[in-house]
Amino acid sequence: MPLSFSSAGLIEKNKLASDHPWIVLFEVQLPDGTSAHLAKNNEVVTWRNIAWEPIPVVLSDNTQDMKSMSTFTVQISNVSGVIQSYLEEYNGLVDCAIIIRLVHAAHLDNTTPEIEESFNVQSAAYDEEWVTFTLGSDFWMYYRALADRYLPDFCCWKYGQIKCGVSALTLAQYPSCGHTLADCRKRNNTLRFGGAPGMGGFYASSS
Repeated sequence: MPLSFSSAGLIEKNKLASDHPWIVLFEVQLPDGTSAHLAKNNEVVTWRNIAWEPIPVVLSDNTQDMKSMSTFTVQISNVSGVIQSYLEEYNGLVDCAIIIRLVHAAHLDNTTPEIEESFNVQSAAYDEEWVTFTLGSDFWMYYRALADRYLPDFCCWKYGQIKCGVSALTLAQYPSCGHTLADCRKRNNTLRFGGAPGMGGFYASSS
């Protein structure tokens, strides 16, 4: 799918030469609610009224082998030790988000980046020269989830259908149902109740 550039971005992209570079910005979102703002540049970049600090950055290629989730690495200079201090304070920044944006130096007044992608930190390592982040997507299939949603006092079955199991006579007497345990008791159908009253909690029925 082609990238959606702004009209100014398309003009800059198609130029054979330019005095202004493309700049990659990195927003490292920290667990305390603040962010570190870094720029792959040789001087401070002011964008969205934020000073993005210049720092050497090396991006790896994004490769896929069809055997695992796609990841890539970002190496950020560790000369100042600032990024390393974040790793030590916040458990390696694992599961934190890093937002990567692409802007053009000639159009920093445009608050919409030409490209914006968000990644999660899968792992991190450092030495005296570089901090290396392995980035990837937050893939929902890594997490276990129940097949259905269970509530203490709410029946998930469709009233009158097979899993509900009320008789035609009961359905004629009670055309609608509030899906609570009290409603099920009124219809003498508690064996088919689709909730989970044993869970307890604030929403459990006291009837």
